Amino acid sequence: LEFGYAHALYLKDDLTRAGFASPGANIAISYRIGRALQLFALTNQMVSVPDTNRDLMEPMMTSRFALGAGLSAELGRLEPYARAGIEFGLTLSDVKITRDVACKHFVGPPASLAPGLNPCEPSRVFTVEAPASVAGIHGGMGLRWRLIPSWHAHFEVQFAGYVFGSDFPTSELNYPLTLGVGLGHRF
Repeated sequence: LEFGYAHALYLKDDLTRAGFASPGANIAISYRIGRALQLFALTNQMVSVPDTNRDLMEPMMTSRFALGAGLSAELGRLEPYARAGIEFGLTLSDVKITRDVACKHFVGPPASLAPGLNPCEPSRVFTVEAPASVAGIHGGMGLRWRLIPSWHAHFEVQFAGYVFGSDFPTSELNYPLTLGVGLGHRF
């Protein structure tokens, strides 16, 4: 059982000018089969922070789940590992992104404002309504460092490539890279 801090960013982001980061938490469970093979399940819960240009108009909350298999080797107190599997992601909040300055300030005009006076064209705000889902491949590499017999620290890098999206723009926002650090307990 492993738990810790995770920090993600999208390597492909054609929607915002500067990209945005998503800090959060991760929890993983692995089950050893023999000395080197392991099955795993993990989840990342993330909430985005505003990008420098404020193109991302509201925080994007996501849950990501991965299942698969991996290989590891024990080298004294260190245990490097590599994993591969499938990943499923879900947005838990609506996503609104725009590069239009007028839309950043006038996205919700008062009802008394005539439609022709609104400086923001609704088509200039890219919107994904929650829940939207994605699915694809997952990969990861990491290192566990045994602190005491049953506890270890871990560092890992996760990567995903989404090939399917339900109401989510995988052609414009894809390839999340996640760095994680935390503690684990072996039962």
